[in-house]
Amino acid sequence: MEIANQIFFLIFALLSFTFFLSFLWKFKFSKADSTNINLLISIGLFGLCCLSFGLAPWTDRFLLTIANTSYVAANVALVILYKNWNQEKLSRQAITALWCIPLAIACVYEPLRTTADSFSQRVALITISQEILLFWQTILLFKYYKNGRDRVIQLIFALTLLNLVASVSRTYRTLTTEGQLNIFLYSEDAISFGIRWLAFTCVLLVYIVLGIYYLQQQLNCLM
Repeated sequence: MEIANQIFFLIFALLSFTFFLSFLWKFKFSKADSTNINLLISIGLFGLCCLSFGLAPWTDRFLLTIANTSYVAANVALVILYKNWNQEKLSRQAITALWCIPLAIACVYEPLRTTADSFSQRVALITISQEILLFWQTILLFKYYKNGRDRVIQLIFALTLLNLVASVSRTYRTLTTEGQLNIFLYSEDAISFGIRWLAFTCVLLVYIVLGIYYLQQQLNCLM
């Protein structure tokens, strides 16, 4: 299971960085507004998350802190992006406060990482943080969809909601499972493995659909 995890993480990292370069090229030569930087940040952080998870067993376990912090930060960037879509401009102080969330989580996660028998607490810390941000995203996406009725936004909403359900399921599964299957990320049982990769796949699909959405916007501008 450990080798499968690492292979999947590295493949997802490669795909994420490929999307990042694709979006970077697209936004560089388009008239897209500056808010798109949040999408680039989110994809880059998700790629860093997957790369860190993939390399952690071979290098330094501190990469687990980087991976989990990047995972949360990637969702913070999407919250800011969707707020901008809804014309809900955040103040500089609010944006700073949002970016302090992953930093605060890192400060809590790192001591837990070096504490024995703390796997459940670490997972709960990250997944519950994710759930709050994902729930916020679903609200913002629903509001944006109501204003535009765009089918692509509906798909992003559905994927984000599915990710939220997977995250809640993983929190429940981790906190209620005991024994050897609940001691480390790379030794989780098949059900937890499947739930986690469902969530990661949803994130990757959201980026793909966001790419389609921006391409659609650019084509509309040319018509």
